[in-house]
Amino acid sequence: MPEGGSIVHLASVVGLTGVRNRSAHSTSKGALVALTRKMAMDFAPHRIRVNCVCPGFTRTPFTRQLLSDPEREAKLTALHRLGRLGEASDIAAAIAFLLSPDAAWITEHARAVDGGFTAGFGVDV
Repeated sequence: MPEGGSIVHLASVVGLTGVRNRSAHSTSKGALVALTRKMAMDFAPHRIRVNCVCPGFTRTPFTRQLLSDPEREAKLTALHRLGRLGEASDIAAAIAFLLSPDAAWITEHARAVDGGFTAGFGVDV
């Protein structure tokens, strides 16, 4: 059996940071981040890399209804330091990179692809 390859899990930034009132979602995504690390350890002897992409809030058909409220969309956008929500192409590019030979020495990594969401929500004092 040939060895080598790459697995990329798709979690969420809430698996890295957590979000108030979203315990089940944050917990499940955090578990996927932990699973990524353990699988990377288990599969490394077979030269299989295992990583995880953790998107910020991304425009998808699933979020269309939520974003139909301009006020809510503005609040969500403000949580991302780059001033915009993610697009599916942003996430796809990160996944493609992790699957590519350019990422041949990257494993056990949970990569936030979040426009700065995980940078925090600082306030001026």
